[in-house]
Amino acid sequence: MHGLSSTRYYFKNLLDKLGVDVQVVKVGTYKSAVEPYILDDMSAPAREQEELFLSNIWENIAGEIAEARKVSADTVNHWANGSIYAAPTEDYVKMHIADRMVYRHEFDSIVAYATGVGDVNDLNPVTPAEYCQVNDVFRKGDGGSANIAVLYACGDITDETGEGIVARTMVPQILSLADDKSIDGLIMYVNSGGGSAFASEQIWEALEQWKSLTGKPFFVSMADYAASGGYYISCGADRIYAQPTTLTGSIGIFGLIPDLKGLISGKFGITTSTVATNPNGAMPSLLQPMSPAQQASMQAYVDRGYELFTARCAQGRGLSQDSLKMIAEGRVWDGSEALKLGLVDEIGGLDAAIQGMAKRLDATSWTVRNYPERKEKWYDLLVEAGADIKADIVRDELGEMASLYDTLNSIKGMSTLQARMEAMDVNL
Repeated sequence: MHGLSSTRYYFKNLLDKLGVDVQVVKVGTYKSAVEPYILDDMSAPAREQEELFLSNIWENIAGEIAEARKVSADTVNHWANGSIYAAPTEDYVKMHIADRMVYRHEFDSIVAYATGVGDVNDLNPVTPAEYCQVNDVFRKGDGGSANIAVLYACGDITDETGEGIVARTMVPQILSLADDKSIDGLIMYVNSGGGSAFASEQIWEALEQWKSLTGKPFFVSMADYAASGGYYISCGADRIYAQPTTLTGSIGIFGLIPDLKGLISGKFGITTSTVATNPNGAMPSLLQPMSPAQQASMQAYVDRGYELFTARCAQGRGLSQDSLKMIAEGRVWDGSEALKLGLVDEIGGLDAAIQGMAKRLDATSWTVRNYPERKEKWYDLLVEAGADIKADIVRDELGEMASLYDTLNSIKGMSTLQARMEAMDVNL
């Protein structure tokens, strides 16, 4: 137990050595997703926002631990400030971190007694993952009063391809749900740091279509993070639920245009010659820097994206656009802070969102339908498992450098304009 930390990689020195210049166009003082490519250390605004949400998240975690162990929050911080992982085991009981010291066979006997099982060998333990796979975990009553659709939106937001939130498949899915007369309400479970601004707009519009075509309630349940594009697709919901530790907001836009001229000609000795009918005939080009006019054009493009993004959020949250911009600027907020700012409506998880939906529908019993539907064909599952196994093998080989692999993988599929939160690995 040592508090929270997050570590970022910065690539500027590497890019300088390679002769690669990354040209940035963005809106938002706190939009720090571009910083790893243009800086060699964290900027003051990025550090400010990170210190705030890490402090808030840790305060929530420490408070939960303190309440559960019947100690003060100061005591939990005392544990975190010391090297308790190296303390004598018996001290954990003295400090109320643990209740008893037992061997595994003694623990099994305690569990057997508590569950009324006569013989330890008759215990049937399951993992949390197995427990959560129970199909009827969210089923209440006989399900006769309401059918609630839960649409899972997890991963990077892309236009056409990818393993996360793909607009090309997500939009038809939403419109198909609008045609299903048996569905009484829609909850979108969002776990995304964003991605393509264009794809986010398409998904946002499809959800607006859901509301106008059906007149039925639409809620959002935010998971680990629902930021940037993840917030874009969430902002139109009738009610938004977030965890205290959810990272959200990051309302900002950016674009990255690498200039590889220094690498191609300076390092490899390869020269190029271009013929074009018009000044922007080769735009965008990775082989030469943008002209001032092209830079201005790209900045205007990003500015328009930001205006649209903030307008969507202001409309969805019932705020003026000027008020919304005061808490936008690409800044990331934790769920507790987002509640104070009006970016979310209630603290709670998916279970709370489902119960809230049932209350809105005045339903005494309900059934949850999950979308997209799970793959049942053995070869679909095999292909999916194969991709996961490959990624796991690569990550195991790379160790701590696995985040670099993930970053480079995500860059390959990025579209021009991004509504994306910076990559972040928070360690507890």
